[in-house]
Amino acid sequence: MRLSRRYYVLVKGKPPYHPRDLAGLYLYGMLNRNRSSRQLESACYNRLDVIWLMEGQTPDHSTIADFVKVHGKHLRNVFRDVLKIASEAGLIKLGHVAVDGTKIEADAGRKSVHKKETLSGKRSAIRRLSRLRDLCSCVTVLQRSEQGPDGQAGSI
Repeated sequence: MRLSRRYYVLVKGKPPYHPRDLAGLYLYGMLNRNRSSRQLESACYNRLDVIWLMEGQTPDHSTIADFVKVHGKHLRNVFRDVLKIASEAGLIKLGHVAVDGTKIEADAGRKSVHKKETLSGKRSAIRRLSRLRDLCSCVTVLQRSEQGPDGQAGSI
């Protein structure tokens, strides 16, 4: 990987970071699913493994972002090569991961979710209503049987 010499030119301020260190930090972030320059900066202060990797150096998030912007294509190629070597050595297994992007509208509002006690109470109310409906249908049958063939109540 050819890295530009612009990181070795000291204009003012702190000494520049070696590109090897910034590349290692970025590759560490990619391996740990962390590509945010602000989170990588925070890791340089808080995570012991990153502090060891960076030898105590704490680059600013803008420094990390600028480095990635300038050398992003090279970094991706290095990352691909690292994965290939690790795969050939049997350290990792590469495969396909499929993500289903189906969006389903949820229906779990406050009125559609019930507790077990509420459901048992509703079931007993439904049973009572069912019995009441059966009783009403029996009464209707009896009333129709009491009516004569002309549809009027029995005549005297």
